[in-house]
Amino acid sequence: VNISQLRMLRVLRLSRAVRGLKVVRLMRFMSSLRTLLHCIGTTLKSLFWTVMLLSLIVYGVGVSLTQLASDHCRSEAIQETGDARAIPFCHASHDLQRYWKNIPESLLTLFMAITSGISWEVALRPLAEISPFAVIIFIAYIIFTYFAVLNVVTGVFCQSAMESAAADKELSTMSQLANQKQYTESIRKLFVDIDGDGSNMITINEFEEALGNERLCAYLESIGISTEDAWALFTLIDSDTSGSLEIEEFVSVCLQLRGPAKAIHLAKLVLESNSAKRTLKKLWTDVRDLKHMVAELGESASSAPLL
Repeated sequence: VNISQLRMLRVLRLSRAVRGLKVVRLMRFMSSLRTLLHCIGTTLKSLFWTVMLLSLIVYGVGVSLTQLASDHCRSEAIQETGDARAIPFCHASHDLQRYWKNIPESLLTLFMAITSGISWEVALRPLAEISPFAVIIFIAYIIFTYFAVLNVVTGVFCQSAMESAAADKELSTMSQLANQKQYTESIRKLFVDIDGDGSNMITINEFEEALGNERLCAYLESIGISTEDAWALFTLIDSDTSGSLEIEEFVSVCLQLRGPAKAIHLAKLVLESNSAKRTLKKLWTDVRDLKHMVAELGESASSAPLL
């Protein structure tokens, strides 16, 4: 084996390694690509009805403006030729003939005016030569489509995309797992930062000292854990009441304390409260029975004859 062949083998190994890295990087973005494709697919129905609505609006306005432009051009043609059956044609206004000469051209002009194909001022200028009524119709069309139709359509598209992404159980599960993994890693890193002596245990003194650090407090607040009462927070995390926190215990309870209370947490609290209420009621009944027994024993002892 000569040197050139060895170099070729090295290049091939390097290319395989790079290809593997590309595949790994591609897999990281597959969930985002899946989300985008799914959202686009679910918004096609909204897109269809949007096109239908815009088509009706554009067609109605286009027919009206085309009729006004045609009547204006017919009047000019009659004045020039003196023929009452002259073909409508505007020799004096090239823009009017270009943008509003027939219905297809008018529809295209109206569509381009709301999609930045042309400036709507360019399409409006020849209409000012026809009549103020044509100008009012065109301005009303621009205002209605810009500030009403397009904004509402954008909101509907966003809402539909968000609902479809939330309804996809697989996407929601993948996102939840990714967030939980990232959150767990952040909690483990936080545990190491708080554990100053490296004993893999956090005491109440270390915990209070860590909460005195503004950076750590801000980090805990950013991940949804309140730090208003250090002792109460430490007691909540110390589920086995050992006076110290292990890393698994710290991670597990922090996952439960993340964010606001959910319905399951409130239901669990109600269940524990009802259980404690039943226990106290039973204890009160036992104490009352014991009190009666003691009273009866006292009466028996007082009525018994003395020896």
